[in-house]
Amino acid sequence: MRRVPTLTLILLLPIVVLKASCNPIPTKQQPAAYIQVLVNDAIYFCNKNGRETAAKQFSSFEQVDEQWYVFIFDENSAYLAALFTRLIGRDFSRLKDVNDINCSEHIASVMTAGKWFSYFFPNP
Repeated sequence: MRRVPTLTLILLLPIVVLKASCNPIPTKQQPAAYIQVLVNDAIYFCNKNGRETAAKQFSSFEQVDEQWYVFIFDENSAYLAALFTRLIGRDFSRLKDVNDINCSEHIASVMTAGKWFSYFFPNP
């Protein structure tokens, strides 16, 4: 009975892992995929650095990438992090965009169902 060398299996595993981790980063021309990466990175940042550090980071204009930025709500539906600091601590349940659309219901459904929602913020 011939034995299969285990060395072959050990050498192949790192190649498979390396190939799996080389997926291209989505571009802004792929908005749904791009925003998923942005949100996942923000979640990772929050978990790694804590709530206060994340609130500071995502309330800074340094994190803005053209139209793309992160804002965070706490468990009471209040802004924890926002580019416009006047919003921090305010309840987002009455948030309306420039077209007078109440965004809070859409945002709540996005958070629970992973949907896509676009809105137009006044005076960006």
